[in-house]
Amino acid sequence: MDREIGVGSAPGWTEALVAWDRRRDDREAKKAAQRFEALAQRTPDDPAIFAWCARSLYYLGDYEPDESRRREIFERGMEAGKRGIALDADHSGALFWTSACEASYVELIGLLRRASYVPEIIATLKRLWERDPTYYHRGTMRLLGQALVRQPGLVKRFLPLAMPGIGPDLVIRELRATIAEGPPIVFAHQTLAQVLHAVRGDRKAARAAIEAIEALDLDVDPLFAPENDRDRPRALALLRKLA
Repeated sequence: MDREIGVGSAPGWTEALVAWDRRRDDREAKKAAQRFEALAQRTPDDPAIFAWCARSLYYLGDYEPDESRRREIFERGMEAGKRGIALDADHSGALFWTSACEASYVELIGLLRRASYVPEIIATLKRLWERDPTYYHRGTMRLLGQALVRQPGLVKRFLPLAMPGIGPDLVIRELRATIAEGPPIVFAHQTLAQVLHAVRGDRKAARAAIEAIEALDLDVDPLFAPENDRDRPRALALLRKLA
């Protein structure tokens, strides 16, 4: 359980968290998101519940195969997270999961609209990085790493202005630190491989980052086990492309 987000005591929290812990089952994942959203309607003054809305919706959207459905889910998560930030501008969970949803949403809209969102995403990540750089095991750098790979032109344009001194070298160092410190996070290995390949052109090091997954106990930390289970096939598919 990601207790760093915060947990409330209002009726309904326990049921939502129980469903979340069972999110390997798609039905339970959907149930968790629905329960968090229902809680948000009943407790609109709690930033933690909006962070949980964004997190649970990000999970749903990330593994949703239908593009239009993914876009709608990420947009809901983005808007919920922003409500959390409006209540507490320094809430790490709201900052991180809003950025995660917004960055994924941006990939599913037109290029002209996309450019208008990137400065906001980077500004939110900057606030999180300055406040809580190790949140979610240095999660800020996983998001920036994905941005470098997926939106290179826009990120190169806006990142130096908002976060001078932060670029691929720091992202790679932070990803390596995440992997070294643990717990096992498949997405950290995958992101490192993508950055090494796309930005550095280092196919050998990229392959090594993914091959290291095979030696890991991916169930050792329940915080990441469901995501590791779903992300492993993606990482191995990338490994085949790097062959």
